Amino acid sequence: MRQQEQLRRRLTQEAEQLRRRLTQEAEQLRRRLTQEAEQLRRRLTQEAEQLRRRLTQEAEQLRRRLTREAEQLRGRLSREAEQLRGRLTREAEQLRRRLTREAEQLRRRLTREAEQLRRRLTREAEQLRRRLTREAEQLRRRLTREAEQLRRRLTREAEQLRRRLTREAEQLRRRLTREAEQLRRRLTREAEQLRRRLTREAEQLRRRLTQEAEQLRRRLILK
Repeated sequence: MRQQEQLRRRLTQEAEQLRRRLTQEAEQLRRRLTQEAEQLRRRLTQEAEQLRRRLTQEAEQLRRRLTREAEQLRGRLSREAEQLRGRLTREAEQLRRRLTREAEQLRRRLTREAEQLRRRLTREAEQLRRRLTREAEQLRRRLTREAEQLRRRLTREAEQLRRRLTREAEQLRRRLTREAEQLRRRLTREAEQLRRRLTREAEQLRRRLTQEAEQLRRRLILK
C-alpha cells in the first residue's frame, strides 16, 4: 500500500515536471514559429514585390513588343490589302470586259434567233391563216348544205305535221260534233223526264196544299 502511494506520488511529480517541460518547449516552439512566420512573411512580401516589379517590366516589354508587331502587321496587311484591292480591281475590269463581250455576243445571237423565230412564226402564221381560211370555207359550205337539207327536212316534216294535225283536228271536230249531238239528245230526254216529274210533283203538291187549305178552312169555320 505504501509502495503504491509512493509510486503515485512519483508519477504525479514526473507528470508535473513533464507538463512544465512540455509547456516550456511549446512556448519556445511558438516563439520560434512566430519568428519564422514573421521572417517568412517579410521574405514573401519582398519576393512578391520583386515579382510584381518583374511582371510589370515584362508586361511593359510585352506591350511594347505587341505594339511593334501589331504596327508591323497593320503595315503588312495594309500593303496586302492594297495589293488585293488592285488585283481585284484588275480582275473586276477583266471580268467586266469579258462579260461585256459575252453580253454583246449573246445580244447578237438572240437578235438573230429572234429574227429567225419571227420569220418562222410569220410563215407558220400565214400557213395557219390559209389553212383556217380553207377549213372555214369548207365548214361554211358544209354547214350551208346541211342547213339547206335541214330546212327542207323540217319543211317536209312541218307539212306532214300540218296535214296530220288537220286530219286529227277534223276527226276531233267530227267526234265532238257526234258527242255534242248525243249529249244534247240525252240532256233533252233528261230535261223532258225532269219536266214531267216536276209537273207530277207540282200537281201532287198543289192537290195536297188544296186539301190542307180546305181542312184548315173547315177547322176555322167550326171554331
